[in-house]
Amino acid sequence: MFPEVNTEELYNRKETKHCDCDEDMMVPGSPGLTGRECDVEFIMCMDEETVCFNGAPCIPVKDEYVCGCPYTTDPDITYVGKHCEYKVTDLCPLSTKFFAKRSKYDVSPSGAWFCTNNGSCQNGVLNPEEKCRCVDGYFGLHCEHKEELNPCAIKCLNDGLCTTGVKDLTQYDDELANVLGAGDDLEMYLNGETTEYCICPEGFTGNTCEHEIETCGDSVCMNGATCVTAENGPYCDCSTVTITEPNGQIIPHAGSSCETVFSTMCRAMDGYPPEEAFCTNGGACPAESHLPCQCPMDAYGPRCQFALKLTDTDTNDLDNKGGIKETVKEVDPKQVCNLACANGGTCFLGDAAENSSYLAFDLSSPETKSGRHCRCPPGFGGYLCEIPIEVCGEFSHHCRNGGKCVKDGSNYKCDCVTDSTDATVNSYAGASCESEATSFCLGPGSSKDFFCTNEGICKETIKLGTTTHPGCVCDAGYKGKYCESVVTKTRTNGIAGKAFLGFTITLFGLFAIFLMVYFVRTVPKDPDGRHNPIGVPNEVNVHARDLDNEHDNTVYMGAGYENEDEQGDDVMDDVNIYN
Repeated sequence: MFPEVNTEELYNRKETKHCDCDEDMMVPGSPGLTGRECDVEFIMCMDEETVCFNGAPCIPVKDEYVCGCPYTTDPDITYVGKHCEYKVTDLCPLSTKFFAKRSKYDVSPSGAWFCTNNGSCQNGVLNPEEKCRCVDGYFGLHCEHKEELNPCAIKCLNDGLCTTGVKDLTQYDDELANVLGAGDDLEMYLNGETTEYCICPEGFTGNTCEHEIETCGDSVCMNGATCVTAENGPYCDCSTVTITEPNGQIIPHAGSSCETVFSTMCRAMDGYPPEEAFCTNGGACPAESHLPCQCPMDAYGPRCQFALKLTDTDTNDLDNKGGIKETVKEVDPKQVCNLACANGGTCFLGDAAENSSYLAFDLSSPETKSGRHCRCPPGFGGYLCEIPIEVCGEFSHHCRNGGKCVKDGSNYKCDCVTDSTDATVNSYAGASCESEATSFCLGPGSSKDFFCTNEGICKETIKLGTTTHPGCVCDAGYKGKYCESVVTKTRTNGIAGKAFLGFTITLFGLFAIFLMVYFVRTVPKDPDGRHNPIGVPNEVNVHARDLDNEHDNTVYMGAGYENEDEQGDDVMDDVNIYN
């Protein structure tokens, strides 16, 4: 029935009995069953010559058919061979020095090599093309063919290895798999009666291993993009893409894996790099730079970077008994940008540009990255566009919370005083009007102009006609008229700082020795050679422990021995000055 197929994998030849599955009654293009117990799926292709087993489909390529082994019925089992007839059961031991150049290849989920048809793994062999020792009559990288193959016609990149069949890209979603090679015209890989592809080392994929990838969660990052670990899961940072034009200009990419190249460049917002403004998949540039691209019917996302799945469903109701076709748009929840951007801001996937002119303004942002950011309209900034700002000059300064830019020589400063009489509008102070009032001064002359920030307290009550702010008593760590400035501490870091600290300690040590020697030589001694306490006359030759315990040492440490005790008597009368 299957003259070109090694049926030993389908039938246990040690058994003398098997079931009649009526394989010869099958119509080309229709699935059937075979095997000793009729438990193996197969399909006869339309050329009535090629047969594929274990649920693998027939894939037409020009005038030939090839079996799609990656698409068998059970996705957890790997089948190889021209007809997908060989089940992979044993993997070669994996070690860090498995091969000379690479340690893992995309032939199995673990990256380990394997041999079939009683082929054996050769320990110590560093060339993957020679790793399997095949028994007589079998050939191929995994001993999966019964005849020698034609020399490969395709060129593998990045140390890939040529083999026959169809590339397994089933671990990726359909959209990414199409980009990586599943959407390629297989005719370009046809060599004789079968197609070819390249087995890729870890870090590369594609039919010729042309795509560099980095594993990121259950997917990959492409085109040099890096994987970022975040609280809401890992994601690809497309701002790190390394693909460039011949002139060195970065080629912008978008998508969950940074797989989609730009189709249209747009006008960037003031203060943002030009490579930040682009659309993909034929999207049109928005009227204003902070808005999302205008996408065609088959794409969605802020940059139109995702392919939209359109599904026609039947809808039945009382008014339409025959049913009508309704198109349903399927959107992947992981591809939805859901930041609550305020003041007309737009949520974009990916991190905000690190070379933006707004970065120097140190506007509010979370400590951890999320793979999402808000693109704010002019006049607003912050993580959620929650901070009103006015940019001064060419981004040399900025004012927040209603403050206005004021020319100050060749620089700018902020006028934080607002004319608003609205009681809900607070007062602000600081170099950029960033510190909000936390208390207001009291008194008959008080107004919104007399306040303190950062929990400061007004020094004085405001009298009628007062025009000058009295100042605030600030908590530790703050200073300024309004307590609007943070006290910065000087830190000594590095070798220079440590050297300076060591020098300072040495200098003080030498000075202390000098003082000790000076006092030893200058302080008079009594005839018996005992030392007198500093400031105590020679005739009062006592130690502190000899004094009345009810009196402070300052009584004698200074010249104040004229003080009196509780009884009104002179302190010195209570002292025994004789030994």
